Amino acid sequence: MTTASTTLKPGVYKLDGRLYAVKNSRRYSGRQDIKRLEVRRGKLYRRMVTLDVIDRLAPELHITLEDAVEFGEKHHFCCMCGRALTRQESIAKAIGPVCEKRIKEATGQ
Repeated sequence: MTTASTTLKPGVYKLDGRLYAVKNSRRYSGRQDIKRLEVRRGKLYRRMVTLDVIDRLAPELHITLEDAVEFGEKHHFCCMCGRALTRQESIAKAIGPVCEKRIKEATGQ
C-alpha cells in the first residue's frame, strides 16, 4: 500500500492515460492511500504506485464524468467504487448514481 500526505480529495484521478484511486487511509490518520487502477481479464485490480506518481497527481487531474462513463462502458463496472454495474439505469448511464454525484461535486459539473 502506498500512503502519502497529500491534499487531494478522495476520488479517481487521470494521469498519463492511467487512472489512480485516492482514498483517505483507514490505518494512518492524515494520510491517503493511492493506487493505480488496472483492468485485466474483466477484473479490476488496485496496484501500488511509486512516489513520483504521487508527486505528479494534482486536483485538476480528477476525472470528469465523461471519463468515468467511458470507463463504465468499456469495463462494465464503476471506476470510482469498483462495483459491477447491475441496475438497469446504471448500465444505461455507465455509472452509478452515488458515484455520479461524487464526480459532479468534485469537478463542479
